[in-house]
Amino acid sequence: MSLNILVLDDHETLHNRIASIISLTFKNPQISVMSTYNQKAAKKICSKTNPALIISDINLNPTDLSNVEGLEFITHLRQKGYTGTIIATSTNPSFEKKAKKAGADYFTHKRELF
Repeated sequence: MSLNILVLDDHETLHNRIASIISLTFKNPQISVMSTYNQKAAKKICSKTNPALIISDINLNPTDLSNVEGLEFITHLRQKGYTGTIIATSTNPSFEKKAKKAGADYFTHKRELF
């Protein structure tokens, strides 16, 4: 049985680092780490693979700091009945309550990741 993990983040370096850390930590061919940069692609991946864990950035548009597309994605998942674990990430720690209200199980400030 394979375990699918999805990383959704618009910053390529951070996006790749998170995926790499997961792959290197578990070193298990049964764990598949998928990654994408936008909500539309993430929805498609979720419908095809039903990942057990999703790590999602809240702001998916670095030029618009008010963008909360990641919160919309988390809300969408929970409304569709997704029961896996969701970790929300952001550079803004004030998003923690909003992330949990949207349906995230955990929140981490991006500075804590590295």
